[in-house]
Amino acid sequence: ELGNLERVHEWALEAKAKETAVRSVLTAAETMKVRRPPRELIPLLEATLELIADENAEWSIRLGTYLSRACQRSGEWDRALECAEQAVEQARTGEASAALEDALLQQGGMYRNRGQSAEALSAFDECEVLARASGRRSALAGAIGGRGLVLGQQGDLARAFECFREAEEIAAAIGDHQSVAFYRTNRGVLHEWRGEIDEAIACYEEAEELSRSLGDRLRAAVCLGNRANALVQKGELDAGMGCFFEAEGISRELGVKQRIAQLLVNRGGVHVMRDEVSQAIECYEEAEQLNQELGDRRGIAVLLGRRGSLLRREERNEEALACYREAETIGEEIQDQLQ
Repeated sequence: ELGNLERVHEWALEAKAKETAVRSVLTAAETMKVRRPPRELIPLLEATLELIADENAEWSIRLGTYLSRACQRSGEWDRALECAEQAVEQARTGEASAALEDALLQQGGMYRNRGQSAEALSAFDECEVLARASGRRSALAGAIGGRGLVLGQQGDLARAFECFREAEEIAAAIGDHQSVAFYRTNRGVLHEWRGEIDEAIACYEEAEELSRSLGDRLRAAVCLGNRANALVQKGELDAGMGCFFEAEGISRELGVKQRIAQLLVNRGGVHVMRDEVSQAIECYEEAEQLNQELGDRRGIAVLLGRRGSLLRREERNEEALACYREAETIGEEIQDQLQ
């Protein structure tokens, strides 16, 4: 737990055991991958980076990579990319191959999330070359799986399927069951995109069962949310809503705001399909507040538009107009930032 980690870190510093202090944070960052690093871990990572400065390049690169991951999962995407790029640049100047591979995976993931497909593929390709040379199969699976995610986004589903199949086989061979669940989930997404809903549900159920056995509650929540969407596509709204509520409950316990917001948006859509307008508005309002906390202006604008449309249906025209105007203002601000 974070409180225990802070105490270990403090005791190590008091004893001038700098190596123990650094290793405690590295271990925590690694083990917290299952639940995603909390926002509160960011100051500790920053302090540890400052502590070691340039004394140990490999530690510095690993800390920078974990800091990028923590920022990403806390919604600070711009800073996450900056940290990943710094880690890669630092790793290129040394001989820490494993650290460079991990930094490239994080950098590629950030580029993919931002829609920079060419940059993402370049990072994953470089990581694959390094991983094949070093024999690190975990990094190899990550690079191949990362490429699959990009290809899926580009609509090249056949090649994406092949990437996920290969990455899952590598992960299974080295006993990395968490990654197996991840790639199985993404295979489900591809099935869903191809309209193969039953196959998608089967993948989500398998990945959820595996994630629960590993104690990976966040991945289980992701699988539940995906299964809910697939069930809704089949017209099984009650079953889908049940999965949404269960996934939302887990996400609230873990405090993952991005996941909660997305689940609220999806659940709101089901409420709209059921003509439950007031419940849908409540979902969008809470999701909007979460996006405010995360700094997701684009997400806020989209939700304002949806809420405005529902308010018009209830003839609350002044409130609807206020939503539209605010959404338009945010849209103009975003456009100005892009110019």
